[in-house]
Amino acid sequence: METKLLLEDKLSVGSKNLREIYEIVNHNKAWNYVKNKVSSNEELDENKIKDIHNLLMSDIIIGGIYRRVEVQISRASHTPPSPRDAFYQLQDFYQSLKDNNYNDFEIAAYTHAEFVRIHPFEVGNGRTSRIIMNYQLIYNGYLPISIKTC
Repeated sequence: METKLLLEDKLSVGSKNLREIYEIVNHNKAWNYVKNKVSSNEELDENKIKDIHNLLMSDIIIGGIYRRVEVQISRASHTPPSPRDAFYQLQDFYQSLKDNNYNDFEIAAYTHAEFVRIHPFEVGNGRTSRIIMNYQLIYNGYLPISIKTC
C-alpha cells in the first residue's frame, strides 16, 4: 500500500526515511528502463547493467561505477573478489552473457548468481542482480520473478 501511494499517488509515507523512498522510486525507474530496453529487443550488456545500477542509486550515491575497495556482504560467508580480480571476472561474465549454452532459465539464474558473487559495486549489487535476472527472463518471453530478501 505504501509503495502504491508513493508511485501512483505521489504521496510519501511519514514512517519512511528519505533513502527508503529513493530506493522505491529508483527501483521503479530502473524497472521502466528494463521494460523499454526489452521492448526494443536490446540484449543485456555491461552498459545497460551500469545504467540500471545508476538508476537504482540515483540520489543515494553515484551509481554505475565499479568499486575500488574491498567489500564484505552482510550475514554471508562469501567474500567478494578484490576490485582487480572483480574487473577480470566481470569481463568473463559479460562474455558469457554472449557466448553460452544455457537455456533461458539457466542464463537468468546464472546472471543473478554470478553478478552478485562478483559484487562489482560497493552497494546495490543484490538489487541490481535481481533486476538483471528479470531482464533476462522478460527478454526471453517469461514473466519476472520476485526474490524475497531477508
